[in-house]
Amino acid sequence: MNKHEFIRKYAEKTHTKIYQTEKFMNGLEDLIVELVKSGETINFHGFCEIGVKNVKDKIGTNPQNSELITIKGGKRVYIKPCSRLKSAVKNLNV
Repeated sequence: MNKHEFIRKYAEKTHTKIYQTEKFMNGLEDLIVELVKSGETINFHGFCEIGVKNVKDKIGTNPQNSELITIKGGKRVYIKPCSRLKSAVKNLNV
């Protein structure tokens, strides 16, 4: 599902206009980017946690020639699913 499909589905579920939902989603997206950029951790209790973590340099292998290479560390964004998402997937019938 892409962003436009998600917005349409959310607008139907909440009985709002698509342009209002799109405005809300764009604002939410901008706010999350702004907060993560400033180093904040966002915790949607029971749903997910979004934040930044520091990652150390590590050794990897170049798949083309099997040479060892150093993969640079730095700051990485993480999204950690919480209980509500985990249980939804656990009960999924595939």
